[in-house]
Amino acid sequence: MLPKLQVKYNAAFFLISLALFYLQHNKDVSAGFWFGFATAIKVYPAIFILYLLYHKKFQSGAWACYYGRSAYLITGFYGMGHMIIW
Repeated sequence: MLPKLQVKYNAAFFLISLALFYLQHNKDVSAGFWFGFATAIKVYPAIFILYLLYHKKFQSGAWACYYGRSAYLITGFYGMGHMIIW
């Protein structure tokens, strides 16, 4: 059985891979959703949001910020905010 930390790293890696797949196929909203969800689980995927803004993918970056904040608020409201590892 994997420790919780390892599971979160694997989940974040999978979500980032999924987001990069959608970004490559010019699906900005889907890519932003998965980047935001990955950022809600772990903080280090926020680097990719900066990458999106640097390369002028503003729509993907804005959706990532929106979905990331929404996912973080939902997990915080339901008492799962302590499970998110910074």
